[in-house]
Parts: sequence; C-alpha cells; structure tokens
Amino acid sequence: MAWAVLFLNAFVILLSARLRYADAGLPYAFPIPIAPDAWWWFIAGSGVLAVVSLVRGVRQLRSGPDAHQESNGPGATGSQNPCPSPEHGCEQRSRGAHRLRSDSRAPDTREKRMALIELLAVPAFLLYEWAALPPYEWRPTDWMAIGFLLLWIGAGFWRDRGAWRDWGLTHERFGRAANLLVIPTAVMLAVPLLVGHFVTGGEGDPGRLAVALATYPLWAFLQLLVFQVFVVRRLKVLGASSASIVLVAAGTFTLVHWPNGVVMAACFGGALVWTTVYLRAPNLYAVALSMGLAAGMFHNTLPRKELLHNLRTGPIYVERLLDAERLEREDAALPLIPLDAGL
Repeated sequence: MAWAVLFLNAFVILLSARLRYADAGLPYAFPIPIAPDAWWWFIAGSGVLAVVSLVRGVRQLRSGPDAHQESNGPGATGSQNPCPSPEHGCEQRSRGAHRLRSDSRAPDTREKRMALIELLAVPAFLLYEWAALPPYEWRPTDWMAIGFLLLWIGAGFWRDRGAWRDWGLTHERFGRAANLLVIPTAVMLAVPLLVGHFVTGGEGDPGRLAVALATYPLWAFLQLLVFQVFVVRRLKVLGASSASIVLVAAGTFTLVHWPNGVVMAACFGGALVWTTVYLRAPNLYAVALSMGLAAGMFHNTLPRKELLHNLRTGPIYVERLLDAERLEREDAALPLIPLDAGL
C-alpha cells in the first residue's frame, strides 16, 4: 500500500507534465534528456505499478487484523472487547476509533483506510499543480483549491491531535537523534561548501549564508511536519516496513521538487538520512536543525542560477526554461546589423 502512494505520485506528475507540455518539443519537464516517445513507457510503468500496489493494499485491508482479531487472543469470543484494560492505553471504540493509534498499538482496518485517504492529499496536490495551477499568477479558484488541500491535510493532523510524543514534538530523544545526525549533517555541510568553493572561487556572500543558516531550520520544521509527521506516521499505520517507509517518504519529498534534477538528488539523499533518523529517534527539532543547516548551506554556496536554476521546481521551472529557449530563438532570428551601419 505504501508503494502505491509513491507510484501514484510519479504517475500523476509524468502524465500531467506530458499532457501540459506536449507541444513544447523540449524535454524540460524531465530531469534528464529523454525521447518524447519514451515518456509513455514511464507513464505506463508508474501507472501499472500504482494500480497493482493499490489493489494489493486494498486486499490486505479487507483481510486485515480486524477479521482475525477475535480468534488471536486466548479464549477470545466474538463479544469480547479486544482491549484488555485501560492500563494498556486502549481507547474506547466510541471515542478513539477515529484517531491514529500510538506506535505501541496495532492499527485497525478503519485507521488504515483513513490513513490512505489522507495520504492521497499529496498526489492530489501534485495533480493540481501540474495540470491546472498557473506558474506565475494564481486565480481565486487556485487559492480555493490549495486551501481545500491544506484543510485535507489539516484534518489528518486534527485526527492525530494529542500525540505530541509520537510526533516528535517533545524534548525526548533529542540527544539520541542529534547524535545520529552529527556525521551526516557534517557531510551535508562540507560537500556543498567545498564544491561551491571550487566552482565559484569562494565568491559567496557570508552574510546571506549566516542568515540562511539561522532562519532556514524554521522552514525545514514546517516541511517536516508534512513529510515526516504526516506522511511517515500514516505509512506506519498502513503497516509498511521501515525500509519501505524511508524510500517512499524520501521519494515523495523528492517528487515534490520535480523536475529540478540537482535539487531532487540533494533532497533524496537528505531525506533518506532524515527519515531513517526520525524512525529510530522521533524528534522533529533535531531533524529540522539538520535539514535547515544543510539546505541553507546548499542554497547559498552552490551557483544558484547555473546549477540550481534558482531553486525553481514544478511547472515554473519548465516555464522559465521554455521562456529562455524562446528568447534565444527570437534573438537568433533577428537580422545582424553591421557595427558601422550608422557611420
């Protein structure tokens, strides 16, 4: 089921980008050069994988633990409450059936179904972004659509309210998470710094870098609320393995930055580390600090225009490249005027 979410994200982006830029004649909507006819192979492949994964997941939901819950316990009967006592942290069905369970309890079929519905907010956003969202000026209907998607995600957070410890929003496990992140974060800081120094000759702006390192952890924290707390916790409810959660969460975070290839590669590598640490030691503050420092260094030491394309992603990335290519064609079509024409 978890993989269905990732494949569906890829299918939505590939199909929407192909249809939106079918007449462009340029492969800018793909991070690497690719023949136009090969698009459909990627689209068909991601679509088939999404359908197969979703069908398998639905079958697992129908034959989920609720169907076997009554017979698994010793001496269980159909009329017995599967919650042995309040000390075990179980909630009454009338109060807690709509909430995500804590990590110590197995989710039921209804919780899995709700987790899947909430996760579909991500491909819904990607579909609207690539199929209908204007790259420059938003219309009132666009604000309404984005607001609806934010409410969709917000409803998931509201259903999961009160689980601050499971979210990683307490001081617990901060030290363990920080220890796990020391070496990876040092590498993430050193690589762009060294690459940027050799590429640009060390002509960066120290003041701008200092401001980015101080402020970007807040933006990282907001992103992690979606891609760690929201996505990872629901993948866990769906019963995905740790390896699947890491790959699907990292892949989802990467696809949101499509089709900026350099940014996507950096996001995927970083997300593998941050998701792994979040699973082992859930503390959002430590992960946000690592992500903020790494992203601030990445954004402000590497060539923003030549290499990072000013950090643009989504349709605006494609539109900017198409505009630049269109200007080049127009300039090439202009007649050459001799320098001494006015003499």
